[in-house]
Amino acid sequence: AAFRAQTRVRNPEGSYVLYKAGDVWAGRNVHAAMFDAARICQRI
Repeated sequence: AAFRAQTRVRNPEGSYVLYKAGDVWAGRNVHAAMFDAARICQRI
């Protein structure tokens, strides 16, 4: 993620926004995924 903002995909029929958390290449890195989720939730 490199602390960059994620792009938003507009979905006019949807009622939620889906964000990616963690590193898809290293699926076992749960701690990094928790930090990524905390970073995303700070702006909500």
